[in-house]
Amino acid sequence: MAEPPSTAVCPPRREDARFGSWYHFYVRHLQIAWALARFYGRVVPGDWYRRLPFLPLPPGDYLRWRLHTAYGKHRPPLRTILRDVWQFGDWLRTFPG
Repeated sequence: MAEPPSTAVCPPRREDARFGSWYHFYVRHLQIAWALARFYGRVVPGDWYRRLPFLPLPPGDYLRWRLHTAYGKHRPPLRTILRDVWQFGDWLRTFPG
């Protein structure tokens, strides 16, 4: 016998499902961007504004070491590096602390 309409479970509307997936997509990417920004703030030297060029850049030795340990002698295309940085941000997002 079928349940009365008042207690039947209605499936979610299609519009609601699409909104939820887009919402979670954007929230997740904002969290990744925020985690990368916090990490960037820890890597940049505190007195970056006193030295030329007046840009908040991480030390060159750190960047060279990081690229060498990640990829060896042959660097991949920029698209691959950006994908790896975004995956690192996703890991930072889920890392406690």
